[in-house]
Amino acid sequence: MKKKYIQLLDNQEGSVIIFSIFILCVLTLIGISATNTSITEVRISANDRLHKQAFFAADGGTEMAQNLIEDNIATLEGFSPTFPSTTEAVFNNLTVTNLRFWANPEILSDPWAILTSDNNRDFYMVTDGNRTNFKVGYVPKLSSGGSMEMAAGDKGAGKSGSFSGFYLVYDIYSQHLSQRNSNATVVVQWRYIE
Repeated sequence: MKKKYIQLLDNQEGSVIIFSIFILCVLTLIGISATNTSITEVRISANDRLHKQAFFAADGGTEMAQNLIEDNIATLEGFSPTFPSTTEAVFNNLTVTNLRFWANPEILSDPWAILTSDNNRDFYMVTDGNRTNFKVGYVPKLSSGGSMEMAAGDKGAGKSGSFSGFYLVYDIYSQHLSQRNSNATVVVQWRYIE
């Protein structure tokens, strides 16, 4: 009986199964960790893509706002003659809520003091369910002038002339609101020289 008991203790036929189960548990834990890491990386890259799309849409919105200001700045009434009976104008995807947005004499010295929103915007654009809000303000400034003097030396007579002009410095705020609460605000200054 003693010999059988010793043989049972020396028997290692089941050790391979225990070792295999241990290795499978370790590999399962590594696989779960790798899956969690890849899911996190996919979420990070998706959020980064959405943020970049929002930034470039807001940046492109500033270009559109510059063109819209330039097209309407020479008209004293802005959009009013074309749309006398409405308070807003719609062009393709662009809705202008303030028809005289280009004549907002607001000093916008702090770029983050005025953030565009649904309550504080001059015009907005909706594309594919995403919205871009715009706010525009300007400060008139005098440009530095020049002068010239011409003299007729022996006659003691001369002529002089001077000139100066003005320019408008526009602050254009463009905020793009996109999916998953991603948004970006771009502020640019644009100068119109008269």
